[in-house]
Amino acid sequence: MGPGTLTIPLKLFADNRSRLVSKLKEARIPENAVVFLQGGNSLPLYNTDVDYNFRQEPFFQWAFGVREPGCAGTK
Repeated sequence: MGPGTLTIPLKLFADNRSRLVSKLKEARIPENAVVFLQGGNSLPLYNTDVDYNFRQEPFFQWAFGVREPGCAGTK
């Protein structure tokens, strides 16, 4: 990721979350239900200060557009 890298508008992720909510309503999920999604966490390599290459959980990135570890979100 650097200069010249294509960017994805944040509206895309908001639209994804809206579609998720629409599908849940179609499935007759109760009105006061909450969807809680947890993203991935970084994983240390042995007992060092080095981590494995982190990859965000795909569905979490689809819904929130977050690539950093240790995040969670609700809708």
